[in-house]
Amino acid sequence: MFAAREAAQRTHSMNNLKQIALAMHNYHDLHQTLPPAYRAENSGRPLLSWRVLILPYLDQQALYREFHLDEPWDSQHNKKLIERMPSVYRSPG
Repeated sequence: MFAAREAAQRTHSMNNLKQIALAMHNYHDLHQTLPPAYRAENSGRPLLSWRVLILPYLDQQALYREFHLDEPWDSQHNKKLIERMPSVYRSPG
């Protein structure tokens, strides 16, 4: 029973990684580059990571549009959205 549960979890994690990889490839197809590790202000202060930038490619366009892209991830507004990030990020591998 334990082995079956472990195999199912491994399969689920591999599927999540495939979804993330496909989203990265789709981002690349449109932008001709992979998403940066994070988006930064002109001063270099980090704003949002690649996890937000690939949301539209994970069928999460509505959530992506709710983020304030010119604010850091932990701004009052953006911080509220973190708990709504897609489940593929919770167990990617």
